[in-house]
Amino acid sequence: MLTLLMTMIHQKQVPVARKQVDWYKILNEAIYQKVINIIYLGILGMEKAMTEACSIEFYQTYKKEILLQDAYRNAEEVILWQLERHQIPALLLKDTTLEELYRTPEMACIQKIEILIKKSDMYKVYRLMRDMDYEGQEDRVGNGVIYTRVPGITVEFYNEIPIENKAFRKFFADPVWKYLRMEGYQWIHILTQEELYLYYVGKLVEQYMIGDLQIRDLLDFWLYQRTLNDDFPWKHVKSLLDKAKWQEFVSQVDLLSGLWFGGEEKEQYTTALELEEYILSHCPENERLDRELLPQEKFRLDFYRRNRKKEWAAKKLAWMFPSWEYMHHLFPVLDEHPKLLWWCWMCRYFRVIRKIMSGNMKKRWLRVTLRFSDFKEKIKSFFRKKEKNCEEEETEEKAVEATLETLVEDTETTTGMEMSVEAENDREELQKIIESCEEDVSTFDVKKKA
Repeated sequence: MLTLLMTMIHQKQVPVARKQVDWYKILNEAIYQKVINIIYLGILGMEKAMTEACSIEFYQTYKKEILLQDAYRNAEEVILWQLERHQIPALLLKDTTLEELYRTPEMACIQKIEILIKKSDMYKVYRLMRDMDYEGQEDRVGNGVIYTRVPGITVEFYNEIPIENKAFRKFFADPVWKYLRMEGYQWIHILTQEELYLYYVGKLVEQYMIGDLQIRDLLDFWLYQRTLNDDFPWKHVKSLLDKAKWQEFVSQVDLLSGLWFGGEEKEQYTTALELEEYILSHCPENERLDRELLPQEKFRLDFYRRNRKKEWAAKKLAWMFPSWEYMHHLFPVLDEHPKLLWWCWMCRYFRVIRKIMSGNMKKRWLRVTLRFSDFKEKIKSFFRKKEKNCEEEETEEKAVEATLETLVEDTETTTGMEMSVEAENDREELQKIIESCEEDVSTFDVKKKA
């Protein structure tokens, strides 16, 4: 599998396998290590060496990855547009520009989109993602909120940088709006080359901590290192890595990446080979390797790799029935009356229940405020529509009144003309009647004289 990876990255001819290959094992390992699309491109033309069912499964998984990349591009474009539209300052930590590191975009694997925002904007993002049919999930490992949607898109929002080291937290302590602004956007920001390099290192360390370090993570980091030029501030980066005590981890990752993907051969491979075994065997516990690579993170490593079932059971028992020394700090009356320990435990339970109820009330109040804000926006939109309808009705009434006025004027003019014609006719008839009356009077006078 590693040979196929190196040959495909350097665009070389794939060597012919001299032994029989277990293709199902390679398929499962490639899916786990997130390199199935590179392996599929490398085995094109080898379909005769595997069964038909295995080749179909290779193709289906490759096709799924390619379709998922297109879905990620569309989703990222819509999410950035929504954040810009709602004026939410956001910092892109991990996006689809990862494809630019590879010679062919089909080799890239976009696992999720990571965005940093302010804590006060979390409820806005919740409503925004809910309206876009994303389902919210709690991040049990980190401190972010995960949103997922069919066909497998994952978007994670953080309110603080997802790296626990103090030196790195201090380096990334600036507010979102102080980072470099993305071209074409006013509210979207991106990381510089130095910041992105350090973020890659921080994510590698975090993946190592939780036992989820994979070949794809090292490949992305190795390809990004190859894009850095001579102007890169290596001195400042190395000083920050020294403060974080991560210099040994980065050097061993570089050695292993060069061995896997670059074909570089060096002498000191002892720790790097242990790291290789750690990754290929799906991250088992290795205390010596932990002390060698991350001596300052020993406490966190113990937290992630200890036997949690027994510890949680002991912690639950200790929490339910604390020791007398602990209870003495809460209830000094135990000095004089140590037999009241059971009563103090009960009082403590009531306090805890009160705090839990107050926390639940706060959560419910937050839900009520969110629903009230949604209801308020609906009312506003309703009144806006009503105002628009009233304005349209007023314009229609004015138009009707104007048409009526024009009709009245037309009728007045036509009736005036008709009345003038009728009056002229009546005058003529009246003149005729007067003339006939005068003739009758003249004839009557002549008869009277006679």
